[in-house]
Amino acid sequence: MTETIPSNQVENGADNRWLFTAQEIDQIAKYLVCNQRRYRENMIIPRSFAPTVIKSNEEKRVEAIFESCPFKAVLSLLA
Repeated sequence: MTETIPSNQVENGADNRWLFTAQEIDQIAKYLVCNQRRYRENMIIPRSFAPTVIKSNEEKRVEAIFESCPFKAVLSLLA
C-alpha cells in the first residue's frame, strides 16, 4: 500500500509536520459553519425633528417593488 502525502504537509526536507491539528480544524469548521449572528439588543435610533418610524417588512417589500426598474419601465409605458 502506497502512502500519499497530504497537500497541507511539507513534502521535502526534515520539516514533516501538519499545518493544523485535528482539533484546530474542528474549531475552524465550527466557526465557519455555526451561526455567527450577533443580535443587537441595544439598538440606538438617532433622534431628529420628526419621530423616527421603523418600517415593517411589508412596507419594505412594497417600497422595493415601487422602486424597481421593471415597475418604473411599465409605468412609463402607461403614462
